[in-house]
Amino acid sequence: MFVGIASSQNQTMRGVIKGEVLDAQGLVLPGAIVTIVSDNESSSTSTATDRQGHFAQYDLVPGVYNVRVTLVGFSVFRSSPLELRLGESINLNVTLQLAQVAEQVTVIPAREARRTDYPSPSNVVSSEQLESLITPTVEDVINYQPSAVVRKRFIGDSNGTLGLRGANMFQTARSLVYADGVPLHNPLRTRWNGAPRWSLVAPEEIESAEIIYGPFSAEYSGNSMGGVVKLNTRLPETAELRVSGNLFSQGYSANGRTDRYNGNRLSTSYGNRLGRFQFHVLHNRLNNLSQPQAYARDDSLVVSNSQEGVSGVSKGVTETGDSAITYGDDGPQQVRSDLFKAKARYQHAAQWSQTWIAAYEDRDWKGGRFANNYIRDDAGQTIWGDGNNRTKDAAYSNNAFNVRNDLFGINDRLRRSLFGSWELDGELANNWQLEAVASAFNILNDYSVESNFNPADPLDDGSGGITKFGDSGWQTFDLKLNDPDFVHSDLSFVTGVSSSRQKIILDQYSSTDYRNRLESKRNGSAGGKTSLTGLFAQLGWRIYNDIELTVGGRQEFWSSRGGYVLRRGTSTNHPERDRNTFSPKFSAGWEPVERLRFQYSSAKASRFPLPEELYDNEVRTYGTVLGDARLEPEEGVHHNIGFQRGLSDGHVEVNYFRDDVDNTIFTQFQFVEGVGVYSFLPIDRVVTDGIEIVFDQRRLLNSRFDMQLSTTLLNSRIVEHAEKSVWIGNQFPRMPKFRMTVFGIYNLTSAWQASIGLRHAGNQFGDLDNGDVINNVFGSMDAFSFFETKLSYLLPTGGRFAFGVSNMTNDIAFVHHPWPQRTFFTEFSLDVISDVIR
Repeated sequence: MFVGIASSQNQTMRGVIKGEVLDAQGLVLPGAIVTIVSDNESSSTSTATDRQGHFAQYDLVPGVYNVRVTLVGFSVFRSSPLELRLGESINLNVTLQLAQVAEQVTVIPAREARRTDYPSPSNVVSSEQLESLITPTVEDVINYQPSAVVRKRFIGDSNGTLGLRGANMFQTARSLVYADGVPLHNPLRTRWNGAPRWSLVAPEEIESAEIIYGPFSAEYSGNSMGGVVKLNTRLPETAELRVSGNLFSQGYSANGRTDRYNGNRLSTSYGNRLGRFQFHVLHNRLNNLSQPQAYARDDSLVVSNSQEGVSGVSKGVTETGDSAITYGDDGPQQVRSDLFKAKARYQHAAQWSQTWIAAYEDRDWKGGRFANNYIRDDAGQTIWGDGNNRTKDAAYSNNAFNVRNDLFGINDRLRRSLFGSWELDGELANNWQLEAVASAFNILNDYSVESNFNPADPLDDGSGGITKFGDSGWQTFDLKLNDPDFVHSDLSFVTGVSSSRQKIILDQYSSTDYRNRLESKRNGSAGGKTSLTGLFAQLGWRIYNDIELTVGGRQEFWSSRGGYVLRRGTSTNHPERDRNTFSPKFSAGWEPVERLRFQYSSAKASRFPLPEELYDNEVRTYGTVLGDARLEPEEGVHHNIGFQRGLSDGHVEVNYFRDDVDNTIFTQFQFVEGVGVYSFLPIDRVVTDGIEIVFDQRRLLNSRFDMQLSTTLLNSRIVEHAEKSVWIGNQFPRMPKFRMTVFGIYNLTSAWQASIGLRHAGNQFGDLDNGDVINNVFGSMDAFSFFETKLSYLLPTGGRFAFGVSNMTNDIAFVHHPWPQRTFFTEFSLDVISDVIR
């Protein structure tokens, strides 16, 4: 995509030749020119190695290629002919000899497992782009990808939800996230607390990333309705001790208050190769203090002069236009997380390897401890409220309102998790390739503590509530067999099985001593188990040199077991359920001339309900949550029509996509007897039409500037809904009609690099009734334009120093909660021990 890693990346990948260029001593050679020429010399493309000596050329039509590598002072390298098949990746490691030494011819290159998801549109994040992004946390690597949004409210936010294409940021069950083939997505929960477990990967681990859009490959379950994010991490080839980190500082102003919040991250890692054994261990620690995330307000005002008049508060409107009094906030959010991780790989033979990953995360989030109460009486004393949420106990500007004591209460969350995975890769007889991955995620300790009062409140008696996970977690297993030359070279075939088991138990307790997390009385409990097994097969047929077809199907079996709810001494058991669906897949591609491609992809997909949607039953400060054990799966029909045109050093692409989904599961909110209730209810039919435009150009106008631009036009609307026919025609929540990203890299010198980016999204609704029409207030879903820039200096011995600014123009916007305001970053990375001099 950018200089040194990919000069052109069409979203539908054809084939890849990549590798590394070294000198005779094994030192990397940046700036080497790699020219890839078709065997009949009808096409030629060039790229340059990056600062780690890496190169990659994507979008190669299947065929035979010759590779030439040149660098001043070294002999020219010429490879033997390389046969590249559809969807294949060839890894070519090159050693250049000094000019007086005869040039060398390559040995047979290593072939990676052939990709099987090429029917789906995709986009790659290169290593050079990764170096140019501001990435204090790993989810930042996809900030500038087409039709993608991550709701990261602050650095260290554990609720960094992901939205792709026709799936909004709260439909997390429609997106899959993998790191090296191992799942990071959360199969237990959706909405704001169903974010992928991004923090199981440190930013320094990422080597590249890719987004695959839509459920067009039979390889992935119906949870890929929005798409799939694949993160690829690195394993050092030589001894490497690296220390890296960030310092960040955000200035924040709201409601007449101005504060500055600071944080830091420090990562230390060591890795090496010992013969056939590679390993990498790391510790990643993040500390941050962020802006407030919630505001105390009352929109049920009563005209009255009888209550005590107060000062310090402000009168305004809610996102729906109702008059409201804002009288406090929950103060800065204090986050601390520690990740301890080990990754190892053993190469048994030329074609077989095993990989193990173990990760332990310890995360602590403290909210409300520093809550700000704005209310003051005539004597300047703080007013906390009378402890009764149904009374009007203060007045401002002749408007009586209620002061809710519990909105100033603390909200502590602690999470300890253990994650492990095992992977086996190899080649069987007759060119069959096998991939097997097993993983397990265990919730060791996960709870939240909410107090009924602020510690400074005179009414504070230590009372509160505790919500904690019981025996919860998930296990997955995936097995894939792939034959790139099935029967003959024009056919490819992939088949396999995937299985997941997930269980959730949520217990709620009242507490008479929240400070010591005393579980005084169990008030309720709810939970259950689900399982999902999928069998899939997919056949690719290259009919002619310029036409290919892909057909496939996925059979899925879902079950729910052990569902129950215990509330007020009454226990209810949910019935056992079993469902199965078949999802056909089809894709056709035509390339009338070289680097001009048209592709149509179509697929059916079924997204089954998650345990939270079925079984969750909680009473919390923010409201009551009610699951629905009767939910049926979402059923979607998806289409994509794509046009791709390769340029000399880039490409342009246009995609039209349509997601037509019946029984859309979405959280609906309403007040019942003055209490907020969140329900998981189905919407009969939601249709999303989108046009996605991508322009990716290296060395724009023969300059040193590389640029990627993407624009997405969306129209997501409720088409059928018998329960609420008045909503028909409404825009689906959190789906802006217009999105745009621009990201550019300017290579000032071989050591200095600058980047600039823009992320923009238009106005959107937060509620299904589309009644939230007021912008720039707490609770609204605002348009935003976030600019960021970064200047990096690359050290000759490895590592870098960088300075950056995000939200440069200090755009103030809300995603219900406030987005971060202008934030300054410093970044460093030092190779304390390294056998490679860069």
